[in-house]
Amino acid sequence: MARRSDIVLSQGMICDAALEIIEESGLDSLTMRSLARGLEIQAPSLYAHYRDKSELISAIAVRYFMEARDAVFSASTAGEWAQKFGFAFYNVLMSNRDAARLFALSQPPVQSEEVSPENAAKPLAGFGLSIPEALEIQAAVISLSLGMALDHSNTVTSGFLSQHFVLEDAFRSALKALAEGLVSRDIPASPAG
Repeated sequence: MARRSDIVLSQGMICDAALEIIEESGLDSLTMRSLARGLEIQAPSLYAHYRDKSELISAIAVRYFMEARDAVFSASTAGEWAQKFGFAFYNVLMSNRDAARLFALSQPPVQSEEVSPENAAKPLAGFGLSIPEALEIQAAVISLSLGMALDHSNTVTSGFLSQHFVLEDAFRSALKALAEGLVSRDIPASPAG
């Protein structure tokens, strides 16, 4: 197969191609070789952008996080923001093949401005939470949403559970209780100016 030498690779281009492979064939089909083949380049070219597959997986996980975070346009309280973020994150995981499993396998991302603690905490910090408090709330909401997405994407588990209760209702109740419990401290009702 002829290789392309006329393209300038970017991390975004590589992530897009990786997501195409995952959507078409599943996460297990994603290798650096299959990715290079899809981009029509030599595999070593990928390593100028990502150290290894693990770093690429983390970059995709950051995309999922940012997509969910950016989907929450407004909220009047920190608890409302946390609930909306939880639903958005769950929806991102459920609407992309193997996304929950990918997110669960990802390593913490390499430090960058986009994924700095300050940037990640920004929406909740606007309600008067400290960065550690905001990150704690996000981590708890991500854990619940991820766990539910993993359960719901497993047909055997979700089939069993759905015989006993409505999965989405259980998620909604758990997310509301978690968010309200985490932000029940004396936190302003509106974002700080």
